[in-house]
Amino acid sequence: DSKRGKRIGPEDHSHKKLGDASSDPTHFSSENHKLQIKDFIEAINKDKEPLVNGIEGRKSLEIVRAIYKSGKASKPIKFPVSD
Repeated sequence: DSKRGKRIGPEDHSHKKLGDASSDPTHFSSENHKLQIKDFIEAINKDKEPLVNGIEGRKSLEIVRAIYKSGKASKPIKFPVSD
């Protein structure tokens, strides 16, 4: 947190063993998705902008598309991602 003068950096994971993380997607919490969907429904019902609008959602989707395309091509991908 730069406002408090505290340095922000990577967490120390030296105490963790390889394999502690799950590759099973069912082991991850869906709470953030639930909150986002709830906010989206509220935005529709109240005719207001959702916390994550279409432009921001598109940015996330573009990153995921680049990850898949890069993995398939085994090379870096430039933005915007072309089909």
